[in-house]
Amino acid sequence: MPKGLWARPTPAVAARNVRRCGIGATLAPMGASTGIIERLSNGDIAGAFSQLKAQAQAGDASAANQLDHIAHFTCGFAGINGPQSDFQASQLLDSNSLPPADGGWFRAVLEERNAFNQQLVNICQQSLDKNEIDAWVTAAAERGDPASHYSVWMFGGTHTRKLDDAQLRAAALGGYPWAQFSLGARTAGETPWIITGGEASDHPGDLLRAAAQTIPAAEVQAWQLIDAALQLQGYKGTDINVRIIRSASAILNSPTVTPKARTRADQFWQQYGEKILSGLGCTG
Repeated sequence: MPKGLWARPTPAVAARNVRRCGIGATLAPMGASTGIIERLSNGDIAGAFSQLKAQAQAGDASAANQLDHIAHFTCGFAGINGPQSDFQASQLLDSNSLPPADGGWFRAVLEERNAFNQQLVNICQQSLDKNEIDAWVTAAAERGDPASHYSVWMFGGTHTRKLDDAQLRAAALGGYPWAQFSLGARTAGETPWIITGGEASDHPGDLLRAAAQTIPAAEVQAWQLIDAALQLQGYKGTDINVRIIRSASAILNSPTVTPKARTRADQFWQQYGEKILSGLGCTG
């Protein structure tokens, strides 16, 4: 758990927090070990890939599914919005409107992110064979592994058709939570791409919504402070950008924040901090 809510971490730590929480939220529900998540987060990408490939070759369905998601989604996403993209150019321009300390901090976070993503893209290209990984996942699905049925549904496996309902139903009937969520989301009109680790009640947004119905306004403000602090520390698992810095800083520095709300935020953090981080995929 971070030492406190109010101290902004160094750019390197913030960027690492984003990676750790994002990777943890994605891969831990697939069975990824803390060791694998830490190796990837800390930049030992080649070592983590070698370990997962050896396990997948030996028939470990979980390792194959982790590699499948990395190869088809994580590696490609890392190459989007890089240093030459219009989005990053826009972000850098917008960062000039931030206070100098915030702007410099954000640009340093961005440099850390770009360096890691370039390393990831290079190692993905050198080390991962999608066809080989697809074969491992498809074989695991044919052996009846529910999570592998879900991976085949998501990415196609060795089949040419993605999003095959037969694969999704097999995964759901086998008890795989993401597949059950995806089927249930159809009737609720929600997107199936948002599920992350932990129980729903572990997430700050859910805690905030529940708090708003049952506790005084000062305590609701305390949850808002916690959520804003987590965003600036990278513990939400999403890339830190100019909009997030502006929004979170406005909440943390608002003149309407009372000493009572800040005290309550510290108390809530001591009580619920570990649970919140666990739900966000950040522990370990």
